[in-house]
Amino acid sequence: LDNEDGLGVEFTAWGYENQQWQSYSSPLSFSEEGNYRIFFYSQDKDENIEEIKSVEFSIDKTPPLINIASPQEDAIYTLNQNVAANYECLDESGIQSCVGDVENNQSINTQSAGLLIFKVKAVDTAGNITVKEIPYKVQYQSAGLCNGEPGHVILQPINSDGTSIFKQGSTVPAKFRVCDVNGNPV
Repeated sequence: LDNEDGLGVEFTAWGYENQQWQSYSSPLSFSEEGNYRIFFYSQDKDENIEEIKSVEFSIDKTPPLINIASPQEDAIYTLNQNVAANYECLDESGIQSCVGDVENNQSINTQSAGLLIFKVKAVDTAGNITVKEIPYKVQYQSAGLCNGEPGHVILQPINSDGTSIFKQGSTVPAKFRVCDVNGNPV
């Protein structure tokens, strides 16, 4: 725009650093990933030239990177074992958020046996999103003592040495002693 008493804008020119000026005739479009710095100026119909200005911007299409050191993929942990989460989110344009199932250095879920998933979601400053999931397994303690007695064993009425005899057709309850990482029965 020219000032209110001016004769109007003759033309606007734009260009990249160290390149020839081009006449601006329609909106510019940028789609390639990278950093841009565009220079521009206008001249009015009285041949007044404004000071050269510039604008900088970036196009980021690359999603952030997530590194998860703990829990380890397909690791096997013991029930109630203390396993601290350890993860980081990286991106050249910067990280807007990096959120795991628990905060870094906090204990992951080992309160139930089975196959579990630990998830981290990262969002960079351009809005690109990455989600990474790490499977891990939680199981009962496989050996050791459970309240001072052998753990991970079958209990009466079934003898652990295989000498039990039961009447044909009878129902026999099978009970097991299983423990967590601290030797507590579950």
